[in-house]
Formats: sequence, C-alpha cells, structure tokens
Amino acid sequence: MARSYELVIDPDGSWERFAGEALPRLVYHLESVGAHPPSCKGMVVAAFVGDRLHFLRAGEMIDRAAELSGVPVEELFRRHGTGESRTAVASAPLGLPPGDAKS
Repeated sequence: MARSYELVIDPDGSWERFAGEALPRLVYHLESVGAHPPSCKGMVVAAFVGDRLHFLRAGEMIDRAAELSGVPVEELFRRHGTGESRTAVASAPLGLPPGDAKS
C-alpha cells in the first residue's frame, strides 16, 4: 500500500525555512506511519512548488535533504522522529511487590 504526504513549498522560500519547518514535520510523519529509512517504503511526497506539482520518493527526498543539511538521515530521525524505539529494550526485570499472605 502506498501513501502520499502533501507538502507546499514556497518557490521563493529559503532552504533554512524548509529545513527548520517542513522537514521536521515530514520526518515525524514518516516515522509515525512506519515509513523508516533508508527507503521510507510506501511513501511518496507530493510537493506543490508554486504552480507545479512534483512526486518524489520519500526515501530519496530524505536522503537529499540530509545531504544538503550536512546531517545523517539517522540523526534527522533521532531529532525529529517520534522518539519510539524500533527494537526491544533490554533491562533488568521489574520486581513485583510481595503478595498478600491471606490469598
């Protein structure tokens, strides 16, 4: 199944504005729907730039945005993602309180 993320980009806007506002929201959305890097499988970005519409593979767009930002893709997801772990967390078992002696 494929999904799209619609993005409106000001053709006269700055890279800094895109990287500071739109990119974090895109990264959060990708992670929240389970479209993880590197391919962000199943996601297409429909980018409206002025009067033009572009369809971009989300994984390729994130790779290019990371390259332009000088930040690894993993770091973008660490900074702007949901913060949820994708693997089981290894920790010491939780101790249970003593049971009621009457039962």
